[in-house]
Amino acid sequence: MHIWWARKPHSVSRTTQYALLKEFKKSTFDIKKNSDILKKLAQNYSVLDKEFLDNIKNDIKKISKGKPKVLDPFCGGGTIPFESTMLDCETYGSDYNPVATIISKCV
Repeated sequence: MHIWWARKPHSVSRTTQYALLKEFKKSTFDIKKNSDILKKLAQNYSVLDKEFLDNIKNDIKKISKGKPKVLDPFCGGGTIPFESTMLDCETYGSDYNPVATIISKCV
């Protein structure tokens, strides 16, 4: 077994998914607030702050009116499915390559 060649950093994947699921307002106050949230979420230790992560999950649930569904048809090593599960999304991932599938299931 080997490390999947196109692995993305988990913090980047988590931040990108939150930004895609979150509705951002246009006012400068909200932009400043949201950029601070994204900066904190992009840091590796942000998953250790349970209160912060719960606020992120609640934001996502408010916007999507429940658990949003995330589909990654080319999940490779499984970073996107892993992080979307951490954000409490209903997650589906698949890959044609059997090695990538095994790695993703192990993650």
